[in-house]
Amino acid sequence: MNREKRRAGMIVVGLAVVIFGGFVYYSNTNMRASADAHRIAADMSNLRAAVFAYYSETGSWPRAVAEVQNNEISHVGIDTEGLSVVNDDGALFVKYDGAETALIPERGNRVAAELAALRSEDRLYAEPTKNPAAAPDYAGGTSVYMLIKTKDYNPNSQF
Repeated sequence: MNREKRRAGMIVVGLAVVIFGGFVYYSNTNMRASADAHRIAADMSNLRAAVFAYYSETGSWPRAVAEVQNNEISHVGIDTEGLSVVNDDGALFVKYDGAETALIPERGNRVAAELAALRSEDRLYAEPTKNPAAAPDYAGGTSVYMLIKTKDYNPNSQF
């Protein structure tokens, strides 16, 4: 009888270890996805700020990330992998291409879900449009956009 109790106890301990291991794996995966999503949003926001710095220094808006890199980003070390500047009829957006970096596959994943949760906080859109008020919020997909400026933006009107 003692042998059977010991065996039953080992089974319970084994199950507890497996359950705890699954919990740790699931938590780690969620934390990594959240960190990746926040890093993507931060990189987009940093590129957005660098574009404004580029405009401030040159008086013109960049047509590509390379123009900004040669002027501003190389000095502050922003990771531009997967990022580009998109001009939609005068409205400028930062685009993050998740398929290019393999962080957001076509079918979506936890990183896409975390970015969707950040959409209102970081003004993330599903596609570029000259009227950001009409742009659909990001809800998943491989590409995500952040508004830099609208078509009618006038930096001198703020002062």
